[in-house]
Amino acid sequence: MGVGFSLSGLSVITRCGQTIAQDGRKGGVYYDARDRFCLDGQRLIAISGADGGSGTEYRTEIDGYSKIVSHGQQGSGPAWWRVQTKSGQVMEFGNTADSRIEAQGKSTVRLWAVNRMEDTVGNGIDFNYHEDNGSGEYYPTRILYAGGKVEFGVEGRSDSVVAYQAGSTLRQTKRIGRVDTYTQSDFIHGYEFNYDQIGPNNLSRLISASRCNSDGNCISPTKFGWRPESNAATHDKFSTPNRWVNSYGSSAGGWSTSYHPRMMADVNGDGLEDVVGFASGGVYVSLSSASGFTSPSRWVNSYGSSAGGWSVSHHPRMMSDVNGDGMADVVGFASGGVYVSLSTGSGFTSPSRWVNSYGSSAGGWSVSHHPRMMSDVNGDGMADVVGFASGGVYVSLSTGSGFTSPSRWVNSYGSSAGGWSVSHHPRMMADVNGDGMADVVGFADAGVYISLSTGSGFTSPSRWVSSYGRSAGGWSTSYHPRMMSDVNGDGMADVVGFADAGVYISLSTGSGFTSP
Repeated sequence: MGVGFSLSGLSVITRCGQTIAQDGRKGGVYYDARDRFCLDGQRLIAISGADGGSGTEYRTEIDGYSKIVSHGQQGSGPAWWRVQTKSGQVMEFGNTADSRIEAQGKSTVRLWAVNRMEDTVGNGIDFNYHEDNGSGEYYPTRILYAGGKVEFGVEGRSDSVVAYQAGSTLRQTKRIGRVDTYTQSDFIHGYEFNYDQIGPNNLSRLISASRCNSDGNCISPTKFGWRPESNAATHDKFSTPNRWVNSYGSSAGGWSTSYHPRMMADVNGDGLEDVVGFASGGVYVSLSSASGFTSPSRWVNSYGSSAGGWSVSHHPRMMSDVNGDGMADVVGFASGGVYVSLSTGSGFTSPSRWVNSYGSSAGGWSVSHHPRMMSDVNGDGMADVVGFASGGVYVSLSTGSGFTSPSRWVNSYGSSAGGWSVSHHPRMMADVNGDGMADVVGFADAGVYISLSTGSGFTSPSRWVSSYGRSAGGWSTSYHPRMMSDVNGDGMADVVGFADAGVYISLSTGSGFTSP
């Protein structure tokens, strides 16, 4: 129904990922036995039987005292569900062909929409749907109840939305144009919805709703007024630059790129990104107030050229939440290992060596040959060390108070394990399949290669798209930045490449990337 509006009230059971709290690991949706299930967003917990099996009984994670039972089998999961609430109401989900929505291109069910509700004396409401398995789209068409019905009329939209889940397309090409109500056979009244288009992407925006009678006469519409400043969809430019803090610049503190890394990170857990600067004499922080930054304050006397002998050319420094408390911590790759200073919200603790590796004198690591970064590769909410060595990718998991010893998770992406080099082949970490665990992304000469995280290792490299490489499009590190970012909001990182002619995108489907 356009920006800011949606049709709600129709219950649905969906597939959802595993969680640390309930399953001991974090996962995504795969359309297989690893999937779990949610009722209207609430996780279902199996109390009798196996997850996804026929006859398994569930409760919601926050118990609503409903008895939820799966029935039958279709693909990797139940065919339909029966829910009995504490008041005695009975609901069926997916017990008709049109309410059982298969994943696009698959026989496995993606979601089970409510198809019938009954009260304790058998009075029922039936729900009908339209499903397009080619696009992955579905929407309600009719609600039938004793003595009446409601029908939904849809219309095409130019601002169609596409997302992906485990390799299947989820496309939205329709919007609600009309809702009509009837007795058994006679029209009572209807509601017409009118839209306009806004922003550079011509997003649908509801502007009026009218109630009409059986003669086609409509009363004056209810109109919706929009203030541009309150609608992010119309923001197609940035505000005029405004200086938030008078520091961290060459003429505002003597900062330089060659010596003083500067970055943004939420160091106090308030959801706002703060300025973090690695000066010669230590790490300085300016907290964000959402309208400005505080004056620089030194949070720890280390990690600088004159505060520990740190240098840009030899010692990567970065910010990452290594203990899962929601506050970014200092991580420094020194010659003798990886040092951490935890954030307290108002300062950083003194440096502590969390693992004796990943340094020039602790494994022979160098900035020019061995990228090192922080990323949560097992989905526990704590950032882990990932190092691209000559012989493969090594990982040290965070325990919250230290890092495990390095373990090689995949034998690739290194100079002697595939011929990868810093000068030609960017390598990074990103969650490309939406399971909450960061995966290896490598831009090789012939395309983009992926090694998915299993939580305890990486899969063998697989080429997801034949582009963005030196011999696959003429891309170069010197001229063509490439990075990963979720540009369509489906929870999976996509390829973003800055070519000579503009910015190219390859969306992640969960099992590959679309063509640029």
